[in-house]
Amino acid sequence: MPIFYSKYRRRISCIFFLIQLIGASKGNERKVQLSRLSPKIAFGIEATIEHGSSSPYETLNDEKIKQCLQQAFTDSLGLVVVRWKPALDRRLNKDEFLALCEAFGQVEYETAVDGSFERLVDNDARIHEFSVAPSSRTTMTTVQFDGEKPSWHTDQSFRKPRPEASLLYCLNTPANGVGQTLFASTVLSANELHPKVLEYLRTTVARHSYSTLRTNLQNLSTSVDASVLTGDTDRFADYPLYNGDALDLAPHVIARVSGLDNEQSKRLVHALVRFATAPKFVYAHVWNVDDTVLWSNHRLMHAATPVTTLPSNRLMWRTTFAKMNHPDQRNIGNCVFPPPTITAEWFDDYNAAWSSLTPPQQFDSNKDSRYRQIEDLVTYLTELGG
Repeated sequence: MPIFYSKYRRRISCIFFLIQLIGASKGNERKVQLSRLSPKIAFGIEATIEHGSSSPYETLNDEKIKQCLQQAFTDSLGLVVVRWKPALDRRLNKDEFLALCEAFGQVEYETAVDGSFERLVDNDARIHEFSVAPSSRTTMTTVQFDGEKPSWHTDQSFRKPRPEASLLYCLNTPANGVGQTLFASTVLSANELHPKVLEYLRTTVARHSYSTLRTNLQNLSTSVDASVLTGDTDRFADYPLYNGDALDLAPHVIARVSGLDNEQSKRLVHALVRFATAPKFVYAHVWNVDDTVLWSNHRLMHAATPVTTLPSNRLMWRTTFAKMNHPDQRNIGNCVFPPPTITAEWFDDYNAAWSSLTPPQQFDSNKDSRYRQIEDLVTYLTELGG
């Protein structure tokens, strides 16, 4: 009896160990579930990291997880929302946050804070912390640009090169959807413009100026004083209004457009931005704690919405990217992909809205009728954008 018991006890122990091992393996299975952000918009992907019993740091150092996240950004037309499943029981720490950022690309060291409302986390120039951005201190009634609000922009477009992408991580947020961030796809809006218009915009250069941003931001809200934006007010960069993939717009930063006077420049840029921020091109992100949102500064504009609660009710970490990583297709694994982000059928839904409009026939900078052409273009964009 003792011999029988001893022999089978060893077997039972081995079987129990294997069950534990299998259970642990299942618990540690890591993958990324990808889905569309909304059935109503044709851009953006939600990437849900299923981390099992692994820590965030272990998960984010899994090469297959990193490849999945990079693929999500590649396929998203420039917008990825990262969430965790199961939900984390604490906030990401600094090392975990940087591991998540570095999965996507090369993080910038930016020692200059973006005004007095922002600070560096642990004096680390890669992570900037803020509660309420100056542009969120204004009131607004619509997501579509009205000539002043919302403050649609791309981050630090007065730099050359500018950041390829930006990322926000939410540590704390007010309830009831306060402090949403708006994103407008300038890829989709460009796809609705007539080829002649795009040809003109590709060869028309806009000057993005820090000084212009400073002036316009102060005009947006009386609560923003001169100390909010600090730094070299002479910084500027020149970019075409269409980069071959997307419109390149930042109405509060653009000082002027090549070949146009100040008034013409303003009318053209504002008409383009109003068209590009029509609701069909816009996604409004309602923040939850532990949300991470990554967006391209070449394919999207974004804007803050009003935050009326105390700054202590909101806390965000921000970082920017000098260069994005590109996935190696051979290493993609544990990744569940959604349907194609954009389809021909999606465009068909909107063709009727603009196909009957007559675009300006030509845009020739050598013609005396230049002003008339710009007026025609502004009228065309106004009709197109509603």
